[in-house]
Amino acid sequence: MFEIVFHPLYNELRELIEPKPVFETYETPLRTRVIWEYFRSRGYIPSDFDKQGLINNLDIDLRVKKPSPLKKKDILRIHSPYLVELVENLSDVGYGEIGNLVQATCDTLDIALLSAGGAYIAIKDVFESKCNQSFALIRPPGHHAIRDESDGLCVFNNIAVSIAKLREECNFKGKIACIDIDCHLGDGLQKIYYEDPSVLYSSIHEYIPGESGMISEVGAGDGKGFNICYPVPLEADDAYFEGYCRFLEPYLEKYKPDLIIVALGLDGHWADPIGNLSFTSKGYAFFAKWVHSMANKVSNGKVSLIFEGGYNLAVLPHLAEIFLCEFTKKTKYSPFEDYMFPYLNEQKTENSEIKKHNQNLKDELDPYWE
Repeated sequence: MFEIVFHPLYNELRELIEPKPVFETYETPLRTRVIWEYFRSRGYIPSDFDKQGLINNLDIDLRVKKPSPLKKKDILRIHSPYLVELVENLSDVGYGEIGNLVQATCDTLDIALLSAGGAYIAIKDVFESKCNQSFALIRPPGHHAIRDESDGLCVFNNIAVSIAKLREECNFKGKIACIDIDCHLGDGLQKIYYEDPSVLYSSIHEYIPGESGMISEVGAGDGKGFNICYPVPLEADDAYFEGYCRFLEPYLEKYKPDLIIVALGLDGHWADPIGNLSFTSKGYAFFAKWVHSMANKVSNGKVSLIFEGGYNLAVLPHLAEIFLCEFTKKTKYSPFEDYMFPYLNEQKTENSEIKKHNQNLKDELDPYWE
């Protein structure tokens, strides 16, 4: 069973109204709405929610579940009282700067709690084997948020809050591999788990010299070796994406996580207005198949996809469909670049460049994996 976790309020709340587009306005209700409406038009979502907040499509072994918002006490497992109070106060005012590139509206607290609730249900249902895999179609994203600060369109750290709640309320004591494919480093997740060996955090991300996310950032203390940064140059193509998967594979096999969580950023696509990478739908299809295979190999098939970045409204539905098709195995997806932009299928990066990149990172990590 593949489960989508979604609430109609993701399609409505927290819309920033600006006379001209600014960075923050890319995080819009349209991000989830275009995916949801596309899934409905394709017949994946055959009905409205029933009284139990469920939609079932038994033809493709798919279930949609409506989440409930988390409580403020759940957020406080990761975030400081200061941040929670700031979000609440500025939501009451209806505007203001919560953090870097994070603006408040009157419903920011409501949707931030609901977004965290969606991530939690998606992860919890996989952990409890209520479904094999899940996809939290939520917003706003969360992987940049740290204890005291919202950052980069992220209010609360949805994944970290969910892991903390799972450990405390469900007595989960196992290991988690968090694979972040958003085009930006999930610095919030990295900082939260930098010294924690129970969470293997790995990120492929665009890299500008002088920023964090270098290959030398391997963790600290007991967590040394369990933070894997895979920085790639601007305009990196699918060859880097595939190279990242192949590089990470032996570490996942050694780590043997009980659960894989994917921070599913879709802003690495070449047409994204915020990202600076050149991945195509073929690259995402390769990743979807790879992570499905790895989950079957190392975590008994348990993998939860948590929506993070991705801001091209024309592309998002097609990229999300790739993962639905992979995990339901009932439909076949055709990369739309094949007939729209065939020249993008040409690999631009030499294999020797990927091998050198991987060897440099391997040299950094292997002393801690012996």
